[in-house]
Amino acid sequence: MLNSNERMGFIIEYMSSYDEKIKMANKNGLFDAAKMFELFAIEVCNVWFGQKFSNLNDETATYPYVDLISENRELLVQVSTVQDVPTKIKTTLEKIRDSKDKKCSDLKNIVFFVLSNNSIDKVREYSGDNQIGSISFTIKDNLITTNDIITKAQNDLNFQKKLYKVLKDEYENFNINIRKFKGALELSNSGLKNIEGLINGEYEIDRNEFLEKITKDNERYISIQGGAGSGKSVLCKKYVENEKLVLYARAERFLEESHIDDIWGCCIQDVLECINGKKLIFFIDALEFIADCAETKFELLQYLYDMAEEYQNVYIVTSCRTSDKNAFIKLETNFSIKIYEVGDITEDELALLMKQYPIIHKMYKTNSYVDLLKSPFYINLIVSNSMDIDNIGDENSLREYIWKNIICLEEKSRMYGILSNKVIETVEKIVFERARKFMLGIHKDDIDRDIMHALLSEGVIAQQGDYIRLKYDIFEDICFEHYFDKAFDLCKGKYKTFYDEIENLGRCVYRRYQIWISNKMFIQVNRDKFLYSLTFSDEIPQSWKRQTEIGIVKSRFCDNYFEEQGSEILEQGMLFDFVKNINLFAFEGELLHIRQESPQMKLSPIGNGRPCIIRLLKNEEIYKKNIIGRDDIVKLCLDYAKQEDKVAVIASDACAMMEYYVEYALQESEQENYYKIIDEISSCLEALYRMADNSEEWLKKFFNTLINNYINGNRKSMRKSEDIMEWTLKNAYPALVTGLASELCSIADILWLRGKVDAEEFDFYRADRLSKGFEYGLSEKAEHYNYLYRTVYENAFLWNLFRLNFKVGFHWAIQFINKVILEYATNNPEYVIKITK
Repeated sequence: MLNSNERMGFIIEYMSSYDEKIKMANKNGLFDAAKMFELFAIEVCNVWFGQKFSNLNDETATYPYVDLISENRELLVQVSTVQDVPTKIKTTLEKIRDSKDKKCSDLKNIVFFVLSNNSIDKVREYSGDNQIGSISFTIKDNLITTNDIITKAQNDLNFQKKLYKVLKDEYENFNINIRKFKGALELSNSGLKNIEGLINGEYEIDRNEFLEKITKDNERYISIQGGAGSGKSVLCKKYVENEKLVLYARAERFLEESHIDDIWGCCIQDVLECINGKKLIFFIDALEFIADCAETKFELLQYLYDMAEEYQNVYIVTSCRTSDKNAFIKLETNFSIKIYEVGDITEDELALLMKQYPIIHKMYKTNSYVDLLKSPFYINLIVSNSMDIDNIGDENSLREYIWKNIICLEEKSRMYGILSNKVIETVEKIVFERARKFMLGIHKDDIDRDIMHALLSEGVIAQQGDYIRLKYDIFEDICFEHYFDKAFDLCKGKYKTFYDEIENLGRCVYRRYQIWISNKMFIQVNRDKFLYSLTFSDEIPQSWKRQTEIGIVKSRFCDNYFEEQGSEILEQGMLFDFVKNINLFAFEGELLHIRQESPQMKLSPIGNGRPCIIRLLKNEEIYKKNIIGRDDIVKLCLDYAKQEDKVAVIASDACAMMEYYVEYALQESEQENYYKIIDEISSCLEALYRMADNSEEWLKKFFNTLINNYINGNRKSMRKSEDIMEWTLKNAYPALVTGLASELCSIADILWLRGKVDAEEFDFYRADRLSKGFEYGLSEKAEHYNYLYRTVYENAFLWNLFRLNFKVGFHWAIQFINKVILEYATNNPEYVIKITK
């Protein structure tokens, strides 16, 4: 137990140096001095006045010009670190006196809590005749300095004991947390340095326009997404590299730890409090590596966003492969995360690279290397390793070269005095243990020291603290591919053995397996060796057969597979298995934030499976033989219609099938009592309207038939045509309005202008005093316009007409107005005044 002298010695030393302590904390831009002193003042006031105090800045602005309030709401404290204390006191009292805010009139007693300095001796009292406004200020009752705290501790033993505990706790917490926070920043900086942003360590791809867009938007939560090796992490690094406070972590850290503080080794909540408005960015790299985890494992990541919501100065940046983004849709929805998509290297960027590196120019001239030159990762490996591209025919052979010579050091292992097969074992251990346990890396002590030295020296692995992992995520992809290849060869056709083996990797295996399947599409020898067996063998477990099909249909390179295996797929009766898997899995999600409305989900089709199957369905006329199950085909075609990169021949095939189904449904409806035909054909029509440029002639005839049936047909035909035309105007997609604006205007005239009615019906409407629309020649549909379309945005026809085909729309509007005015003049001659020259 400490005696009074020991306690006072600590108190005097602590308080005397307090000013220097908070200056030191603020020196490197870590913690805010004023905020720290405010937190300190709360603890001291709790002891000084014997009741709890709270920060008014955390509440609604209850009282201006003061910072703390007591539990009984009677004591108010202003906390200040300014050097000129007399001026601070005087100006504060004057501001309260002159304020027009009614709350200021309630202020009667304020205590000033300040750091001791030379200006304290010049503080004046403002009471009696010198009082400023309604508040009396005396040094004895209204001023607490750090020296006053020492004096009170010397004279009040109970206060001394309580103060000692407060200062001791703060001393320990402050010193530990600032040291840990500084360490977290240094470790984060080290992690960022492991992200290489230069080609061959010297050339930087200029993506400033991309970064300027992100900076201009200034969104607090962003995610930079793209394909493997597209430079996502590099762009994130570029975005944060000039910021002072950046905490970096790989996504796997959120699975290794159970508390947010353990990820960076400091109290995050205290950090957010003490930086007091300074910008802090959390950069979470490679979310795809936790995409396979159970949803409950995302809780810690969500907790970080929950904490950030309380502080407007906190930003969160993530990187993620586009193929795995769907796992984080809920997070994107809840926190309105803005997505920025990184595309392939552009032609302009590639031209500059070819100018810099002749080997890239040589590769560009050979069409077989086109896909390789879309990725900064491959370009960097090719250039920095001076590869002989004459021995590399395609991406598969390049990946094989990378595995043997770059990752496993087949040619360099002797130079380090190590065996190549031991390097392979070490690499697989690093990759598989890390993936199986979703860890940041494996401990360096678990790896042979000589092998680790060689892998570090050759840039194969990266070290962060005591943990190591492969330097590039694509290196891990390649390691998994090699492992799958080897396991497949060893099973010798016993596929259950193959799947039993790879299932030992745990949950991560499914995503990796799909990547492996997709990459087997590149060359025919792999398609024949792997995919034929894994697709058609009866020995494949159904769950894995589905994983195989998903990997195929999501691939950008499956065209040749379907051309080669189309007849076998039909013969085996597997076509609709592929259709269903495409309809379920061949998508990526994107959240759209439209004005003030709730976020909407946009599902964008991906992979080349969809167009390949459409061609197969059309060429073999399977769509005609499967009328009952046409819903799956309709969805397939409608999803294709929503793609941005449509191919004319595929779009034409899809349209032909949709046209057939519409005609079939209309013909069937003639044989039954009237029913809402539009409910049955709306999806077909949407696909046709979205691809109107590929179905223009059919649509013209279709619209003419609708108009003719509406005017001259029987009541049943009129009702069906009316329903379809109304739906058409509400769903006039841009492609439809661009190509068939005149036809849509004719439909609008038919629906909104009065047709032939008898005199009694006309007289009935004239008697309706609540509506004058009929006098202008408007139909009942026009009378109900305001109920059908509440805003201009809901009328897709008018909105797109004047945006995309203004000339046609302008002439139609003039003619429409002329018609209704002429009709009104005919029906109401007594109101017409003829103007003559």
